[in-house]
Amino acid sequence: MNTDLDQIAKLPRRRGRRVVSSLAGGAGTLAFIIGVLGLLVLSFVGSSASASSTIRAALGSGEVRRAVAEELVDKLQEGGDNGVKLVIFVARSKVVDAVEVSLSDGKLRDAAGDAAATAYGVLVEGKPRAFVNIQMFADAAFMAIRFADPFVSLGLSPQVDPLEISRDDDDPDLSNIRTWTFVATVALLLGGLALSAISWFASVAGRWTRLRRLGIRLAVGGVGLVALAYLARTASIGTDREGRIAEALVSFATDRLLQWSFTLVAVGAVAAVVGATGLKIGAKRLGVAVDA
Repeated sequence: MNTDLDQIAKLPRRRGRRVVSSLAGGAGTLAFIIGVLGLLVLSFVGSSASASSTIRAALGSGEVRRAVAEELVDKLQEGGDNGVKLVIFVARSKVVDAVEVSLSDGKLRDAAGDAAATAYGVLVEGKPRAFVNIQMFADAAFMAIRFADPFVSLGLSPQVDPLEISRDDDDPDLSNIRTWTFVATVALLLGGLALSAISWFASVAGRWTRLRRLGIRLAVGGVGLVALAYLARTASIGTDREGRIAEALVSFATDRLLQWSFTLVAVGAVAAVVGATGLKIGAKRLGVAVDA
């Protein structure tokens, strides 16, 4: 009788541990996933060096180069700062193709990275206003156009004024936003790991069942990130002209998010399979049914 009473007394405690384990596991996985998103943002713009690296890498993407080439050709046809409009006598697509190829030049990518670092220093790190010379991009685009269309005269070479980078007093404090993003990301990652550990040790299930559940949570979180990445790609940003570079950059950014997401799905799937396999082997040895 005492044994039966002990078993009955343990039921509420076991039920409480199951609830704690489930809630901590779900919350931990969610916090970890959001932390991964914060880590992705910081990998792009966490510092001037990362911003510079991001722009260099972005210009390595054919989709981004294409969008930038389209914009450059439009600007040159409208006229540079000297008011000289460019008239093209061949198919526009041929000209855009030539400009896109020119943007893959390593020197231009380095110059774009340096310009991004300069802008980051002013806008985020509070450095004094600066000027970024973008004439070399216009020159490279013009030479590519002349290669595609020899009828374009050298006298039509556009002149582009340097871009002034400055901050107004009423602009958002990007430095503070960056700091809080970093703090929140670290807190979410560590908090997610801590909650997952609590879920692991609070669970009354066997280690293989716990491993399987952890794997399923990670895989589901990874699938959620994959869905978020494709949803971001379908979003329309401004008009066709205003949004094409932004949409190309979103596609570039989500490529990295998809890599991380698929990795997370793979890790979760492996953990779930290992847990399920270990559970089946253990059950077979004991001659009992596999628990849920």
